[in-house]
Parts: sequence; C-alpha cells; structure tokens
Amino acid sequence: MRVAALLPAATDIVIALGAELAPDAVPGLREHALNLYDPDGAVAIRDALTSITAGRVVVAIARTPFRCPAAPYEATMLAEWMLRRRGVRDRVEIALYTPEKQPMPVAGPAVGSALRSLLVDRGIDYRPERTLTGVTPGSALFGDDEVPFDLLIAVPPHRAPAAILAAGLTDATGYVPVHPQTLEILSDPETLEKREPAVFAIGDATSIRLMNGLLLPKAGVFVEAQARVVAANIAAEIRGEEPRARFDGRGFCYIEEGDGLAAYGSGNFYAYPEPRITLDAPSAAYKRAKHEFERVLDTWFLA
Repeated sequence: MRVAALLPAATDIVIALGAELAPDAVPGLREHALNLYDPDGAVAIRDALTSITAGRVVVAIARTPFRCPAAPYEATMLAEWMLRRRGVRDRVEIALYTPEKQPMPVAGPAVGSALRSLLVDRGIDYRPERTLTGVTPGSALFGDDEVPFDLLIAVPPHRAPAAILAAGLTDATGYVPVHPQTLEILSDPETLEKREPAVFAIGDATSIRLMNGLLLPKAGVFVEAQARVVAANIAAEIRGEEPRARFDGRGFCYIEEGDGLAAYGSGNFYAYPEPRITLDAPSAAYKRAKHEFERVLDTWFLA
C-alpha cells in the first residue's frame, strides 16, 4: 500500500525514527559486554574503568554503519586516559577491534591515518577489518580468532526501526533511501525518483550514497541540518512558495581524546569525487568548544 494513500491530501510526512540497537544480532553480546551506546551501559563502563586494576580491555565495533562514527575511538582514548590517571595503565592492555578498514573511512585516508596515530601513540592495539561474530564469558570471537578480555565495551549492531522495515521503506542498505538535498524518500536512488510526494525521512534512519560509494555517516549534526531543510521547505509550501532549501552535506565533529584535548574534523561530504574532510590537531581550545557545543543538546531534548 502506498504510504501517502493512508493520509489526507496535502499532508507532509517526516520520518525521524533514528536507528535501533540490535545487540542480540551477535550471540552473547547482550550478556557478556557493556553497551557503549546505552545510558546504563555507559555508567557501567565508567564504574568498571574506575575499578579495574589489571587485565585486558577490548572495545569492539560489531557492525557498520553505526551512530556517531567517532564515538568508539573517543571512548577508547578516554578509557586509556582514565586508566593512566589512576596509575594502572601499565597493567591494563587496551585493544580496539572494528570491521572498518580504517578509523572513520568515509572521511578519507588522511583522517583515518591521523586517528590511527592517536591510538597507536597511546599504546592502544588497533585491529581493523575484524568482524565480531560472538561473545562468550571472557572471550570475544572474531571468526576463528578468540580474543580474551577482562572488560568488553561494545558498539552493538544498528538497524532501522521495525515500523520502517514493516512499511517496506528500506533498500539494500537496510535504511530509507532519500534525496541527498531535499530528503524526500526515493524509490530509485540511482535516478533520484521519488517514492511518494511530500514524504521525507531524516537522520539515522536514512541512507544517502556519497560520490565515492560510501554512505553519509549517522551523526546528530546532519540530523539537525536535515531537519532545518525539511522544515523550511514545508513552510515554503504552506506559504505557496517554491521550496528552495537544500541539505549541502557539510558537517563537523569534535573528537575528545583525554588529557583536556579534542581534535576537530570538518568538511564537505558531498564533494566530488570523494568527501573533503580535514582533521585539526587536538587542542584545549577544541575541548572547550566541544563542551560549548554540547549545550546544544539542551535545545534538542527539552522536555
């Protein structure tokens, strides 16, 4: 059934359901790992890092794509910093496993190399192209490779919400394909053919293919920009004007690393032939700017 057929004429629909966490997609993950992307899991991770005195901490990215592509790298460096501050770093190994070929691959090789250097400089064992297949008590499984741990911090698999899947709105990416500039849902991403008039999707539930074939990352800065575009165009339609707002694919993020420092990445993800992203060196100024930016959350999530 057509989505628009369920609604009165001249009704705009905006789908902004985000992406769900699916820890049960990896056997044993829910039972034996702490979930980095869950509030209770984050508190449990903090408590574990303030009590561990020796052993091995493993951070594992289960699948791609996932929300906030810098977050697992931030978390790993912050964990290292916390252990160093406690004076136990020399007795605790830290390793990061990811199915990605490099950190934040969509940002390009220069950014990936810089982030990898930040990890290596802190003595963090970085293991790319490793897919988590299961977890047992004390061991993370990457295919035939069994990796022991005393603490496993995991980014669980993500998926589109059940309502979106049931509506048949997803494509081969598992998410909703949308026009890269107007955010209207597409029936054919290759030709940009719209699926329904006045039906939009924004944020982590969406799939936008970039010029280099990779997908636009799932990040809050994009969601906010996309929401402004859709809202402006709906308002223009109501006023009887031509909708002219366009999402331009520009974004940024701060990458905190501990020691009172943060790096700053920014650029144009819609650039041809590939995204043009730069990563400024970590500084105390960027750490302060990050904390100022986080005050935006007070406006995003007002009760």
